[in-house]
This record gives sequence, C-alpha cells and structure tokens, in this order.
Amino acid sequence: MTTNTNEQDDRVREATPSPINSKIEKDTWTNLSQYMNKSNAEITERIHKVDKEWDIERYLGVNMSTLAMIGLALAYFVHINWLILPAIVLVFFFQHSVQGWCPPLPVLRLFKIRTSGFRFESNAVTRIKHLLRFCLKCLYFIKSFNTL
Repeated sequence: MTTNTNEQDDRVREATPSPINSKIEKDTWTNLSQYMNKSNAEITERIHKVDKEWDIERYLGVNMSTLAMIGLALAYFVHINWLILPAIVLVFFFQHSVQGWCPPLPVLRLFKIRTSGFRFESNAVTRIKHLLRFCLKCLYFIKSFNTL
C-alpha cells in the first residue's frame, strides 16, 4: 500500500489550527528570505540541514513506538494494567493513519515541526534560489566577458 505524502500533509495541516499553520509558514518564509543574500556554502549547509530534519510523521512514529515499549516494559516488570498504555497508543496511531490527526499532533505542531511536504517545499525554494544566484553570476560573467 502506497501513501500519498501530499495527501497526508494536507490532512495534518487541516487538523492543525490555522494560527499554528500560519506561524509555521511565516517562520519558514522568513527563514528562506534570510538566505537570499547568503553565500553558496551557507545555502548548501542549510539544504543539508533541512534534508536531515525530521518531519511530523517521524516524530509521531518514534513517540508512539517509545510509549508502546515503555507500556510493555511496565506491564512486564510492574503490573499488567500498564498494557493500557500501548493499547491507547495503537488507537491513536490508527486514528492518525485513518484521519490524519491524533492527540499528540497539536502538541508537536506547537513545536513548529513541519510536514514532509512543507520540508520539501522549503528545501526546493532554497535550491531554486541557489540556482538563480548561480545563473545570475553566469550572466554577469558572460556580460563582462563580452565587454572585453
């Protein structure tokens, strides 16, 4: 079964309050505009940083797996009633898979964790700016060469 990342991102954005989405988008565009006059090395470093950044799906997966393992360990070592924790986590994970929303999602979005699609858009814009700057330098070089 394949999942459409854009569809997932849209569901996550729809399930997130619009002020939080607006804040994340505003901060991203502000950050991108700061890189307009940066050197090639700084832009390349930013691209690598965004490539390594975790998206909301990864945070949810790690968070839910960790809570489920903790619940299983507590059930084994402390009391069987701790099995309720992995059960709740599985219900949340199922809910997120079906609806694109689960209770931890708004908390993670408050920390400005972006969806994979928004990370890709941010990185693509940075790469395009990098390419445009390179093209402008080439044009300037050609122009200066033609005036000789």
